[in-house]
Amino acid sequence: MNGYVISISDVSKSFGSVKALDGLSLDMEPSILGLIGPNGAGKTTLIRILLGLIKSDTGSAHIFDSDISNKSKDILHRIGVLHEDPYFPPLMTPRQYLTDVGFLYPQRVPADELLAMVGLSDAADRKIKNLSAGMKRRLGLAQALVGKPNLVLLDEPTSNLDITGRDQVLRLIVEIHQEEKVSFLITSHILSELERACHHIAVIVNGKIVEKGSTDELVKKHTHCRFRVMSSDSFKLEKILKEEQGIIDVLVDGTKSVIIEVSPDYVENIESHLEALVKDSGIKFYGVENTGTLEDMFRRLISHK
Repeated sequence: MNGYVISISDVSKSFGSVKALDGLSLDMEPSILGLIGPNGAGKTTLIRILLGLIKSDTGSAHIFDSDISNKSKDILHRIGVLHEDPYFPPLMTPRQYLTDVGFLYPQRVPADELLAMVGLSDAADRKIKNLSAGMKRRLGLAQALVGKPNLVLLDEPTSNLDITGRDQVLRLIVEIHQEEKVSFLITSHILSELERACHHIAVIVNGKIVEKGSTDELVKKHTHCRFRVMSSDSFKLEKILKEEQGIIDVLVDGTKSVIIEVSPDYVENIESHLEALVKDSGIKFYGVENTGTLEDMFRRLISHK
């Protein structure tokens, strides 16, 4: 017993001449782990392998210390999944649907308990076709929890939701982890959401894990020399900054915002440096702040790959 929920070692998978996974290794502790990467990086392929839907070409993967290649029902019954674009029978009600799904598992959570957990009790007897997108996402999360899983795989769980719907789904994930001790592996392109919800982050690029660690530590590691500079003219400021020694990278982030990466010795007096730079330029300098976000970390990692 190694204590890991998921343990993947040197997994590769090709589709013809396309290498989707290239010697990927990843260990996941009981937690909420965010898996991020550009389109085509191999995220969905990895999830399909973990679910036993496809086989890897090389390497091994274990869930709860059991080899997934055995396709043991004991393993599968301990995993829940919510795909990016799930299908629900439109004429069934949430209560009917969750009850029927429950019969697939040796142990199950009652439909009404699940509906209360995800905030759908008032919609229990509506036709699923009449539910909003946010309600369907919450129903999908309930379906993933029917069999009392220890691990849930969520592929883009907040896609096509408005801000309120995304907040509701994220809050549910965190609450379920804390109260039910369920671990979650989440893929998402909305990195600000993963930063709020995930204990750990793994970055996949070209089929390999290129970075992994606690969310806070990774952000700090990769963004301590990155800053957002606010001014009246970001494009004019960009030209000035590109000529300054000590500034390594410049990225226009909006009409009044520029992201810069500086050398370590530039950090200490960065505000006075920037004020002096724009003094006679006609640009109004509004301020500078450290821009330590998961999105900034991801941009930096991708730009160096």
